[in-house]
Amino acid sequence: MPIIKNLDISSKSTLFKIEPEDKKFLIFKPLQDINLSKIEYKKLIFEFTSNLSWEAIMATKPLIDKKAYSNIEIFNRYFVSSIVLNLLKSYKNIDRIDILNLKELSKVQKDSLNRLLEKNINLNSGGWGWFADIKPNLYVTLYILDGIRKLKDIGIKPKIDNKIIDKAVEYIDNIIISRYKSIKNYNVDNLSEEIIYYLYIRSFYNQPLISKNVYRYYMELIKNSWRDKSLYEKTLIALTLNKQLGKSISLEILEDIEKNILIDENLGLYLNIEDKKIITHTAVMELFHELEKNSKSIELMKIWLIEQKGIRDWKSSILTADSIYALLSNSRWILDNIKPIDILFKSKIDYQDNLKKVIKNIKDGVGYYKLEFDKFDRGFSKIQLKNPNDKPIWGHIYLEYITDSSKYKNLPIKVEKSIRNRPFSLGDIVNIEIKIKLDRDIDFLIVEDELPIPFKIIEESSFIDEKGLKYYRVTTDSRVRFYIPKLKKGEYLFEYKTQITHKGKFKGGVTTVNSIFNKETLGYFKSKDIEVK
Repeated sequence: MPIIKNLDISSKSTLFKIEPEDKKFLIFKPLQDINLSKIEYKKLIFEFTSNLSWEAIMATKPLIDKKAYSNIEIFNRYFVSSIVLNLLKSYKNIDRIDILNLKELSKVQKDSLNRLLEKNINLNSGGWGWFADIKPNLYVTLYILDGIRKLKDIGIKPKIDNKIIDKAVEYIDNIIISRYKSIKNYNVDNLSEEIIYYLYIRSFYNQPLISKNVYRYYMELIKNSWRDKSLYEKTLIALTLNKQLGKSISLEILEDIEKNILIDENLGLYLNIEDKKIITHTAVMELFHELEKNSKSIELMKIWLIEQKGIRDWKSSILTADSIYALLSNSRWILDNIKPIDILFKSKIDYQDNLKKVIKNIKDGVGYYKLEFDKFDRGFSKIQLKNPNDKPIWGHIYLEYITDSSKYKNLPIKVEKSIRNRPFSLGDIVNIEIKIKLDRDIDFLIVEDELPIPFKIIEESSFIDEKGLKYYRVTTDSRVRFYIPKLKKGEYLFEYKTQITHKGKFKGGVTTVNSIFNKETLGYFKSKDIEVK
């Protein structure tokens, strides 16, 4: 059997705008910075549209096409399909958009909601766990309640029984009360990010509070302790206080947040932060909308948000769903006609036939089209563009290519992988161990291990509680994922068993660690090649 190579794909992108009936010369620097002759796989993509909402629409299909394992992933399939279906229902000729199958989208919406309500909610407590067969989790329940109120805010009424909502609100109240009772010193700042998120979510639900005293205690804390919080926490506090007490303190917090805002000609308006960049960014967009009705700042913030999107989506389910909502909730998607952009590369490669084929197939009244190139050189980095339309046109360039592992140096989580029982023979049972080392506490991690080609996992998906380490293991034919809701600083070991099914030389596979809240990879390990005799 030949050596099978795992692909470690990277992408670079640039968003740009061409004014009506104007020209633009663009240098796409990422294409100049890599050696194309040494790259086995590469693709260059251009997207053109008259409406940036298309960026969100295009990210819908990858999200709903992915198999959903966790309740957050299941809910986001329902959440995003509901938003897009609601957006499309007013267009009579929507069948011209062949990237979206509306029947399929409706089925995803219905099936996802059924899974969430019929199997995955804990009927006794009222909360949702990260997975169906593990105990409820405060953050997961808050996140789903947040999504439900967002749908209501844009005029979508989820088909969820009020008793289920009441029970979920009761669950989050009880959890906060239990945390309040465990406090040893009530005279210090006892706020956590989860409690701040709870106060924010609770402001949208008018069910009677189980304990008004507990609620008042935490509300007093956020009024007086906001200054030393993260930008994300400050934004949630400002949104909460604005609903409960009016704009006075919230405007003061907004003024403080604005000190961390940067503006760039190409990137638009964005925040100078390192952690939870996207969810903080979308929360600040909501704050601008609520406090200032500042559509100009929101439009500038959309540019940065779209720049963070990969070719398909924003990487994680949460980041993609949040971004789609932020881009579509306060804007109107307009189907219109656009003339193709005149494009010229300083290259000797013949690309005209490709251009003509795409232009011939552009559909009237859509306002979007895409160019793809598998064959290109550095000359494609110098681009002359001309907009023949009487309206601005947005363009987005993506370069997708195989990268080496050098970009993963100095990551915050250290990863090691050991494959026992060497040398390998056909039929062997092989133990695989993955060690990770954290330098700080982190919530909601996903460790994903790519199986070497000849290995077949012989263990099923299940919840595991091993010496106090609790996580959910999902197994598929090609990889194993460990979903860990909470990890303290320290070292941890994850194990699983496989059986060897083929002879030959193979790549050892890649192991990654990611957070559901961040786009950036937190840990990476590439195993050595293996041989089965």
